[in-house]
Amino acid sequence: MAEAKKSEGIYGLWKEKVPSDYRWYLQSLFGEKGKTFTEKDLNKKELQMLDARIKEFDDAKLQKYTKDLGYKKENLATINSIKPNADEFIKRTSQDPEWNEFSNLFKIQNHNPKQHERYWELNNKLFDRYRDVIANESTFYGSLGKNPKEIKQLYNDAYKKYTNNGQLQELQGGIKNLENNLANYSTLPGNVQYKINEKYDDTLDTLRGDTIEQTFGRFNYNKLPDGKIQAVDNYDWMNENRGSIINELEAMNPIQRAAWTAKNASKYLLQGKAGLAGNVIGTAYVGREGRPVNVTYDPKEIYKKSGGTIEMPAEYSNGKWKLI
Repeated sequence: MAEAKKSEGIYGLWKEKVPSDYRWYLQSLFGEKGKTFTEKDLNKKELQMLDARIKEFDDAKLQKYTKDLGYKKENLATINSIKPNADEFIKRTSQDPEWNEFSNLFKIQNHNPKQHERYWELNNKLFDRYRDVIANESTFYGSLGKNPKEIKQLYNDAYKKYTNNGQLQELQGGIKNLENNLANYSTLPGNVQYKINEKYDDTLDTLRGDTIEQTFGRFNYNKLPDGKIQAVDNYDWMNENRGSIINELEAMNPIQRAAWTAKNASKYLLQGKAGLAGNVIGTAYVGREGRPVNVTYDPKEIYKKSGGTIEMPAEYSNGKWKLI
């Protein structure tokens, strides 16, 4: 028992004094292969940083869903108004002497300067006047000189253009999906991406970000029924930029891999780029295998102070972030 407590104390000190990106890197290189990183491998501050990172992306996704839903509903309303607008368009233009004048000018192939000036004056004025009831430019110009029956046919054709090519069904399906997502948002999983731009040096990239961004990079998260949040990932060096290098390394024997590592790591060390040298070693000896990540935490618990009081970030109290 005493040994267990002593071991916890040493690991606790390790967690408090060494940032998680360094800890996990070293533990992946020298620790137990395949062992899962959990919430016990992060200190409270790092869990709070992880929570903030998840909430930031979750909030951005919620805003995008809401914005996209509004945009699609506006488009649907526009399409659904095409047929009813035909009657309103016919009614208003039939009582508009300027529309008749514009129709007559439209029929003239060669305008004199005065007619040309008047034509474009009416064009701009009437397009704005009937903007709320025209389906598109084709129905606007196509209606010039047409009788009511012909105008209705133009509007019907414009409506069919949306229904025949599946645009209307696709739009309605998109609205339904977004409404379902918003209705069930508190249970939807998500994905966190890099906030920072990746900068490349030769074939090995180096990232500049906070400790948690360096540790996790891109990862998935789940919202559990009990209100906890689960971050799921694999701590490895595999990505679309390093894939071909890792494939080559896996085909090497131990001596070839060691030689490759020494050559590339020493090059960066001589340039004073220790981070890139570390990436070389991680690429060679952590590679695609890495270690699984399954960090599960209760947002309320990680903000609990020593006296038992809970002090949540302002984003929770002002409603920007939601507890599940």
